[in-house]
Amino acid sequence: MLNEKIEFYGKTMSIKAISMEIGISRDTLQKYYEETHNIYEAEKICRDVIMQKSESLVDYNGEMLTIQTIAKKEGLKDAKTLKKYYE
Repeated sequence: MLNEKIEFYGKTMSIKAISMEIGISRDTLQKYYEETHNIYEAEKICRDVIMQKSESLVDYNGEMLTIQTIAKKEGLKDAKTLKKYYE
């Protein structure tokens, strides 16, 4: 399935090429394509994931990061506590 070519808006493309066009990881697009068997539905889900992720970013020392990434950078075992106090 990795080398499969899929029709995507009139072009025949690989999952990797489509993921680069959308701006999401190939693995994420592949996951949703395998679940839905519909590239347009997978694209919609991926765009929703991108939107949710961008809404959850926090300005941390001049970088836009997720709470989980900040917790990892600071050596915290669990991001839940950091998220609780942030909110």
